[in-house]
Amino acid sequence: MKKLFLGFLVLIGLGLTFGGSTVASAATSNTAAYNSAVAKLNQLRATQRHDIKQKGDGNKVGALKLDGDLTKWAQTRANELAKQNTGRLYLSHADLKNGQPKWSVNSLFKSPKYVAGKVAYGPEALLASTRKDITPTVAVQLWWNEYYTGAEAYGHYLTLSSPYANHIGFGIAKAKNGATIVVAEMAYR
Repeated sequence: MKKLFLGFLVLIGLGLTFGGSTVASAATSNTAAYNSAVAKLNQLRATQRHDIKQKGDGNKVGALKLDGDLTKWAQTRANELAKQNTGRLYLSHADLKNGQPKWSVNSLFKSPKYVAGKVAYGPEALLASTRKDITPTVAVQLWWNEYYTGAEAYGHYLTLSSPYANHIGFGIAKAKNGATIVVAEMAYR
């Protein structure tokens, strides 16, 4: 029997499901893991931003700072996504405003780099996986790899490579069935 592998990358507005569970929440004291993920993401953002169907300008994008408010928001989202159980765990961006700091609402459009009429991808990236090695850093690499795979219509890649964001927060939660939920929330501050 093939080893069950379950990894979902969820786009804005797209909800994917996997087998039901109850939740054992991950500890919120993951600062070292979050700093590692930010370092990896900043390394990737320092490379050339790829043009995808003219959605990226090809320029490098600036480094992000780990933000406590965004981390709290991301952890709230990770916990609630892991706890949702109606027979199946449902990942959706529908409730992305739960726990969102007021200052971050529509903040990507407030960035001085934002050009009116352009799409601002984000602010949220979600991942659910039963892989044993899932960490925020692994999630960052999987989301970034969408550029090469075309997975999820490049949505997470475009979110993480957004030139409009300068802050990020991460959250992680473990579902009872072994699935790990990772959430990234981005904003301009």
